[in-house]
Amino acid sequence: MKKILFITMLMLSLVANVCFASYNITNSNHDLLKPYLGIIPMNEEEHPDHMLYGKYPIVGASEPSAYYIDPSSCNYYIEGDYAIVGCLVYNTGGGATPDGSPAKVTPAIYKFRTFSMNNTRIIMLDSVVLQKTGENITKSMVKWDNGFLKRLFWKSAYYADLSQYLD
Repeated sequence: MKKILFITMLMLSLVANVCFASYNITNSNHDLLKPYLGIIPMNEEEHPDHMLYGKYPIVGASEPSAYYIDPSSCNYYIEGDYAIVGCLVYNTGGGATPDGSPAKVTPAIYKFRTFSMNNTRIIMLDSVVLQKTGENITKSMVKWDNGFLKRLFWKSAYYADLSQYLD
């Protein structure tokens, strides 16, 4: 039975990737054996002083960057059996200006798709697109993910008032 469920989930992932060019991040957890590799999730409750401009909570970090979510931008809609969740996230880097602000702030729009199958929540990353240029950086974000994307999905769902309806 477990083998059939696994094969079914694998087939569904493959179909979803072909149809929607999405990445299955359901099992994208923070690798505690490599705690500082890639983009790691951050918990704003543990780091309340890490806010961008005093209003955007930190959600992730990598060696050169920090990632902050814009709670007011998070939204969702229902499309058939899927819930589509999106949020604006600011990536900072490049050092700091003389006043202490980040030297470089790059906004990107993250879009997730989620559904339930056999009592399991499936989370797909549809896209990560730079807001200013329209460049799709999804593959790069998946490559460097170390649990960040899954945590970002749940934070986006929370701020969009969707998480209360998800299992």
